[in-house]
Amino acid sequence: MAQIASTPGYGQPWADETLLPIVLALTEEKSYLMRAVVLQFAIGLAALLSSNALETKLLPAALQMAADRVPNLRMVNDTHI
Repeated sequence: MAQIASTPGYGQPWADETLLPIVLALTEEKSYLMRAVVLQFAIGLAALLSSNALETKLLPAALQMAADRVPNLRMVNDTHI
């Protein structure tokens, strides 16, 4: 996804408007593996988002994972975010 978002014609607006809503919707998934996508997105693609999207949308979602019931998500959060 980082390569696509870096391609001319996509970029930051596309990542903010298209990718971020899809990824944020995964925070409500029952499967912790699907919720883990949010953290992987934060790790790999945060540099492609606007500072506003990072501060108001992605960061709160990632911080919410610090209290997730699945220890694996809390550990990923603690080591990368």
